[in-house]
Amino acid sequence: MTSRSASGRAVLQARELFLEGGSALDGAVRDEIRASWLRSRQHSIGAEHVQATYVERADPQTLLRDSAMSVLRDVAQEIANEPVALLLTDPHGVVLDRVCGDRGLTQHLDRAQLSLGFTYAESSVGTNGIGTAIETRSPTLVTGGEHFVGDLCQFGCAGVPIVHPLTSALVGLLDLTSWARDTNPMLLGYARATARRIQDRMVERTSLSEVTLVREYLWTCQHAGGSVLALNGELTMMNAHLQQTFDAADQTTLLACVADVSEARRTATVIADLPSGQVVRLGYRPTFTEQNAFAGGIVQIKPQVATRTHEPRHVPAVRLPGVVGASPTWERVCQKVLDSQRRSEWLVLEGEPGVGKLTLLTGAHRAAHPTGHLRVLDAADAYDIDVWLDEVAEELDAQPNTGTLILRRVHLLPESAVSSLAGMLLECQGNTGIATQPWVTMTMPSAAHSATIDAELLPHFPHTIAVPALRHHMDDLPRLVAHLLGQISRDSRLALSDDAMNQFMRLPWHGNVKQLRKVLTEAARQRRTGIIGVDDLPPECRSVNRRRLTTMEALERDAIVDALDTHDGNKDLAAEALGMSRATIYRKIKGFGIRSR
Repeated sequence: MTSRSASGRAVLQARELFLEGGSALDGAVRDEIRASWLRSRQHSIGAEHVQATYVERADPQTLLRDSAMSVLRDVAQEIANEPVALLLTDPHGVVLDRVCGDRGLTQHLDRAQLSLGFTYAESSVGTNGIGTAIETRSPTLVTGGEHFVGDLCQFGCAGVPIVHPLTSALVGLLDLTSWARDTNPMLLGYARATARRIQDRMVERTSLSEVTLVREYLWTCQHAGGSVLALNGELTMMNAHLQQTFDAADQTTLLACVADVSEARRTATVIADLPSGQVVRLGYRPTFTEQNAFAGGIVQIKPQVATRTHEPRHVPAVRLPGVVGASPTWERVCQKVLDSQRRSEWLVLEGEPGVGKLTLLTGAHRAAHPTGHLRVLDAADAYDIDVWLDEVAEELDAQPNTGTLILRRVHLLPESAVSSLAGMLLECQGNTGIATQPWVTMTMPSAAHSATIDAELLPHFPHTIAVPALRHHMDDLPRLVAHLLGQISRDSRLALSDDAMNQFMRLPWHGNVKQLRKVLTEAARQRRTGIIGVDDLPPECRSVNRRRLTTMEALERDAIVDALDTHDGNKDLAAEALGMSRATIYRKIKGFGIRSR
């Protein structure tokens, strides 16, 4: 006990010396702890109090949590009378689950923000058993004064990374936390054993899921025929019929369309316009193991209508003022919106944020009535709901009224306002004929419906049109880039290099046209004339990652890109500047899909 106390005092003394700006005493702390302290200092972590980042919606890591649930329950029973907490995190250190039977320890963990939703990455709270184990990708014991932040010196933490059994990708971490005075190397041994039990369950579940998906895929190919696609988070299969029927560009579009429903637990149908001109229907159905675990999805692809390559070529393209795009997918939407305007049929436009819903409606109005009255009322600006509703009423009551009223982001309205709006729309439709009614339109995200909107508002609108995400009509990207650059740089000519355009074509564009405009605006600040190259693009465009990054991941990616730019692509120097190991920065460059110089 005396030896342990002396060792603890030496570590605390080394920590104080380090925090004062010196180096840790030689031999007083382990090399891995000293390296972590250096990284924590570079992250500008406060040394006294925990200020963990909170993530409102952490990545659920379904395979990890499903596999860990029973293990955590069993281990919790085994240590029910011990002051030990079991914690499960995602690969970024966000706490997904915590089990602790000791009330006193639980209270102190809450004060240290070591609870659900908080991030214990090194970049958030400095050296600790979770973040340091994730950083080094190796089992790590951090106890007492080895922690960088003073609030954590009362704890001992043993973290063990958990990797995917097929891809070896880091999927999460198992951590055991106790009081520092009770911590010894056995805590790390027990954490290793628990993590192995979780990984064994993952192997069972993964193997079963893959077998189930392959079996369903083969059965569908043999009995249904035609083009078949099967996929889950780790596996994608296409049958020979699909590969022979669709070229590489069509296959890319098919995968992008399916990606939006590939995690769904219920059947879905998607209509896709392919670059080749074909229009197909994608019938998706989920598959489950005998234990009712989600295994992936099967997609059957069938022609929807005759291909556009056989349509008369004299059909004029739809042109709406201010609206850019000539792909079959986009032109079809434009035509539907314009037809609705010409018939004065009230319309709802749905789609992801930034896809151009307001631009489409404004363009349709200007195409039909270039000088007609147009009013946009955005629910996001309705600081006083009664005033906003009064403005809607004034537009509906104006006589005669053949203008356009766009009710934007109505999903943000409270239920009472939705009911009031529905009453005004009903009164307008009852008191006037179609010829004297305004063209009333609404916009909202695809997945933001409330029961009140569905029941009270939508019945007043004969049509709902879905505006496709940018990733579903990527052949319009070059036109959009040229159009937006013309708006951004009015007094000079700017263009995108072929290399930069190729990079744009690889990106998922989760923020759609709004994100594209933001990216081009940032690039134009770097180069105001001439050709914009890949090196002029902001960090978010220098990596290719099909999933949406968390805020912390995006910050980390941007820091790596900036460090690589600063050191002319030298990964070793960039790693040293960031306080990362050479292996870590290589892994993160690959994981983020960063394209360096």
